[in-house]
Amino acid sequence: MTAARLDIRWFATDGFSIHSVETRADNDTWECQRDRHPNAHRTRLRFHEPPSGADIIEVELASVHPLEVYSTIMNAIKQRIDHLR
Repeated sequence: MTAARLDIRWFATDGFSIHSVETRADNDTWECQRDRHPNAHRTRLRFHEPPSGADIIEVELASVHPLEVYSTIMNAIKQRIDHLR
């Protein structure tokens, strides 16, 4: 991995979007996104499966408080880093 980015957006509607992107030496990317926002055809809370983020699964979080969400996301990122080692 040559670069990594974490984009975090919080909304006044009690929603969020957290998008992580890894870039490899060959410029290939690995992405995933976790979000919570109104959606007519899915539950509010979703996880966009890596590596492209195109496949979506519905998830649950124990809490949607920002600090709890950050903790959950950072733990998932740590697990990803440990997996790559």
